[in-house]
Amino acid sequence: MKFVFEMQIIICISVFIYKEEK
Repeated sequence: MKFVFEMQIIICISVFIYKEEK
C-alpha cells in the first residue's frame, strides 16, 4: 500500500512539472 501511495505522489509531481514546462 505504501508503494502505491509513493507512486501516486511521483506521478502527481511528474504531471505538475510537465504542465509547468508547457
